[in-house]
Amino acid sequence: MTGKLVCSLGIAVGLFVTNSARADEFPSVSLSAMTIGVLGPTDLGLQMLEARAAVSSYLHLTAAPTLVIAEGGNTEQQLRTAATFFLDLGTIRIDDRNLGVFSDAGTMRYRNRIRLTQPANYGGYVVRWQLLDEAFYEKGGPGWFRNMWGAGLGVDAGSAVSVDAYWLQQDDDGKRTASLLLLMLTVHLL
Repeated sequence: MTGKLVCSLGIAVGLFVTNSARADEFPSVSLSAMTIGVLGPTDLGLQMLEARAAVSSYLHLTAAPTLVIAEGGNTEQQLRTAATFFLDLGTIRIDDRNLGVFSDAGTMRYRNRIRLTQPANYGGYVVRWQLLDEAFYEKGGPGWFRNMWGAGLGVDAGSAVSVDAYWLQQDDDGKRTASLLLLMLTVHLL
């Protein structure tokens, strides 16, 4: 299966299956299945099964077995574990995700993403404006080798459907800056 096909699937489908208490009750646990497509110099598809423990409104822990399929590349199997910290500043929410990526390719990466989210209501829909910056580190490799920053827009159509689009700039050490488009459709099944 090529990266373009996986990317097309990522645009078309992203399913979240949730087994959880109410969103404002802690602790809670959920299980999610998702597909994400990234369009860029090399198209990329990600398929994940993510377990999330919301310890409090300020801390979420996740673990996600992940398949990564790049156009023209090999399929990579990963285990992604993360601790995400949240801070509300009025109507703006800041999240700081600390992600460890363990790959069957023999690499271990650390990724730190800072994201600001500003939700607003438009015509009965919740629209989320987002800005993010993410730094990448590879243990035993190049060290800090990538920075990615950009902006996104998400729309929550009720409690069951979300559509997200991110425009990103990726700066790899020693290479030209690349533009990426990440598209995700999420359907929440309760």
